[in-house]
Amino acid sequence: QGVKEVHLIGQNVNSYRPGTDSGLEIFEGATPFSRLLRAVAATDIERIKFTTSFPRDFHPDIVDAIEENENLCNWVHLPVQSGSDKVLKDMRRGHTVDKYKAKIDRIRSSKRGISLTTDIIIGFPGETDEDFQKTLDLAEYCEFDSAYIFKYSPRPGTPASELDDDVSKETKKLRFIELQDKVNETQQMHLNRSVGQELEVLAEKIEENKDGKVVGRSSCHKLVYFDGEENDLNTIVNVKVHSAGSSTVQGNIV
Repeated sequence: QGVKEVHLIGQNVNSYRPGTDSGLEIFEGATPFSRLLRAVAATDIERIKFTTSFPRDFHPDIVDAIEENENLCNWVHLPVQSGSDKVLKDMRRGHTVDKYKAKIDRIRSSKRGISLTTDIIIGFPGETDEDFQKTLDLAEYCEFDSAYIFKYSPRPGTPASELDDDVSKETKKLRFIELQDKVNETQQMHLNRSVGQELEVLAEKIEENKDGKVVGRSSCHKLVYFDGEENDLNTIVNVKVHSAGSSTVQGNIV
């Protein structure tokens, strides 16, 4: 009671498989997870988000569900990990670049203006300059709203730990910087585009080190700062964006 937001979390939420007699049979949907989204959206919960999606199991019907239900957040986190099919195969990810692009095309075509974030690993064993360039090309194609970029390091007990970690630390560092710069460009583009827009923001806390401004997340996962009061906390407010920084936007309640 009184819950404003529910966050469905799993390493791969798209692979959700309910038990028998779950009650989801009455909801439309091409997959159990898209039916679950519609079931949760049918409640009076004001905001519903989910992470993390696995590209192999991400069905276009999930986008349909987001379009049909305003309380499903217009944000998808879809980790790609690499833009090279060779590296993806070595990672055993189960998807190809072309299949990933097809899912991105569906997301980007949505009338909800869905934000897209991802995870990328650079310097995976065997990653060549050509492989890395393909990752840069994919980042440019997808125009991610943001990305979590990681430099590969062996994790004991994983199949990858048996591979030769043959990409030097210096090369990993340089690739990390180059990819981060590429992602920062598209992130800034999306933040700038939000200036003048009204965003629905769940006010989460007051940031004393930000002149006492209230901070919260929009339905499209943007971090928003605005002048507010303590009684705004834990409510969803409309904020008109007046400026954009490098990773956040600022605005006023309307």
